[in-house]
Amino acid sequence: MTDGRVKRIVYLLIIINFQLFNICYLMFIKHSRTIIFYLMMLIVLVGCSSSDSELTHDTAQIDTLSTGEIIILNSGDPIWETEDMWIITEQSRYGTGVGSDSILFGQIRSFDVDSQGQLFVLDAMTQEIYIYDVDGNLNRTVGGQGSGPQEFTNAVSAEIASNGEIWVVEMVQGRLTILDSGGDYLRSQRLNTTGRSYSFYPGGFDWQDRYNALIFQQGDQEIMPKQLLVRFDENTIPLDTIDVPENPQEMDFFTLSDDAEGRQMNLMVSIPFQGSFQWIFSPNGTLWTLFTGTYELVEKTTDGNILRKASKSFEPIAVTSSELEDTRQRLNWFVEQGGKLDMSRIPRHKPVARSFFGDDQGYLWVILTDSIGEDGVTMVDIFNSEGFFLGNVELPFSLSSNYDPIVLDEVFYGIIEGEDGGQEIVKASIQK
Repeated sequence: MTDGRVKRIVYLLIIINFQLFNICYLMFIKHSRTIIFYLMMLIVLVGCSSSDSELTHDTAQIDTLSTGEIIILNSGDPIWETEDMWIITEQSRYGTGVGSDSILFGQIRSFDVDSQGQLFVLDAMTQEIYIYDVDGNLNRTVGGQGSGPQEFTNAVSAEIASNGEIWVVEMVQGRLTILDSGGDYLRSQRLNTTGRSYSFYPGGFDWQDRYNALIFQQGDQEIMPKQLLVRFDENTIPLDTIDVPENPQEMDFFTLSDDAEGRQMNLMVSIPFQGSFQWIFSPNGTLWTLFTGTYELVEKTTDGNILRKASKSFEPIAVTSSELEDTRQRLNWFVEQGGKLDMSRIPRHKPVARSFFGDDQGYLWVILTDSIGEDGVTMVDIFNSEGFFLGNVELPFSLSSNYDPIVLDEVFYGIIEGEDGGQEIVKASIQK
């Protein structure tokens, strides 16, 4: 083939390609809306076919009400594959009495962890706060029993602000005391809790570094005072007030108004195995609640609007005959006061969930009832921040049922019972 013929062929191909481009361009202009529509549909279809979405819809039924409330019914099948499951490995323990500078806790009232990994433990018996460094060494002790500016009487909570300050609540005294990171007195704030106290303080810092202090407000027509949370910034300046979440379930009680001799009495005893109502703060500024009797998680705004409800299928756990007998013996004092113990009113199944807490990444950890096996492990259901059940986590120790663990930067802290019967704090790593 001659060079001239080759040049003519190349020139002809260029002309043809140019004409095809013009035709395609004109077609696009004329039908651009249709083409864009199909492109968008293709993108949506590709997005919906992602693995996370498939897993989510395969393991849960989702419905959105006209109010915008999202209902999630988890089937009980985990989203996680076996290789996705988290592994919890114990690293160390505090309060074992081992080591020259170690101590045995009398009764842990509260504990907290700061951003540096330092552990702060409030002992109810000594009213001291023990401060451990990230390596588990006891650095110093602050506070103590007394009425001085750096001493406490029946302190119920000690929490750490993001700037390192130590915020201590004495409910009976109606006082919030702020110490610096070294334990020196800075300032105090009066609280409307004088004369009242809780074993486990419901307030404290949320994930937005606001301090939520419990107070009581007595209405003119109310028999019982209303519980509120006053939110402070780190300078102890009040921001707003929110209601403490209330149990939506009506609880049943054994009651006694008059004893056998006609004396006026008013005894109320909660019927066992009904379940309990609990709530926590979430990192995005909302609240999560759990009623263990129905295993229903509910996310709410701080003004009470429900955003979503998440539940999970489960097998009921029967109350054993020995548990019923233990209940009878524990409530014998009520019978001796003249009360009637109607055993038929006691549920024959107990809650599957025992308690729950949240971590710094928004995951919800639901501690299961009767999850402690012969090897002393604790089983936990894990939900993501949207309420989808991910799977189980096995804790290689037996957690105390009265204290919420803390999870920060994939490190787990929880209270356990030591071999000598005393309380210890366990620290464990989380491998994801």
